[in-house]
Amino acid sequence: MTTQQYKLLLSGIKENVLVASHQKVNLKQVVSSGSYIYDYKFNKAKYLADKIKRSSAEMVTTIEKLHKTNKNPRLTELLTKIMINSKFVKEAYLEPAKVLPIIEQIERDLKEVEKIETLENEIKDFEHEAAAAPVQRPKAGETKMNFEMPPLPEEIADNIKADVEELERCFYSGCYRSSIVLCGRIMETALHRKYFEITGNDALEKEPGIGLGKLIARMSEQNIKLDPALPQQIHFINQARIFSVHTKQDAFNPSKNQAQATILYTMDVMGKLFA
Repeated sequence: MTTQQYKLLLSGIKENVLVASHQKVNLKQVVSSGSYIYDYKFNKAKYLADKIKRSSAEMVTTIEKLHKTNKNPRLTELLTKIMINSKFVKEAYLEPAKVLPIIEQIERDLKEVEKIETLENEIKDFEHEAAAAPVQRPKAGETKMNFEMPPLPEEIADNIKADVEELERCFYSGCYRSSIVLCGRIMETALHRKYFEITGNDALEKEPGIGLGKLIARMSEQNIKLDPALPQQIHFINQARIFSVHTKQDAFNPSKNQAQATILYTMDVMGKLFA
């Protein structure tokens, strides 16, 4: 089961609900009274109601399977919300006016799910690309980059160590866009940990789709001291992410110097966060 299958079901239900809404027929009354047996217009309305009912039941089954098999903690809360609202649609399928706003909320949550899935799939591609490329040594006369990690909380040290090793492979293989995206993931892990240490709140659990920009805003609200240049750096990293997950006319191809500067800054931010 995929979110794409669920999305197709939701789209079909929305289309039928809109048709039912435009017909201005009380579906509840049509179904309960049995008037559809003798009236062609009501018969069409009953047929539509049955379609919505069947599709709603299938939609609930699909999202329940997606929720059960999900192993990504970033998606748990969003999928839970979608599952609950899907059940509301199933229960209120005879009331188009009530169902439409629920469907629109599901569509918004589904966009967040797709955004997270797309970005993480891109990162997996980068990981495979980096794993396949042997770490190249600096050329003669070239200054070697320092990929040494600062002291980090043990809860995130292993994950960041794995990301830094991939980052080194990407950088020396000339995969500069991949390097910048990985810097974003490293920074995201570090900032989420710092936020948790200060507030005791897990932002990933409460707001699964929260972006780095919003996270920095939350940290500022808690008077957590951050580097003043951090928002600009996050904006640059987000550009790499956006161009990686969407088709654009002009591809974002950062230079070696840009990747190098981003790596140095990322290491510096991690050191300052947990100094």
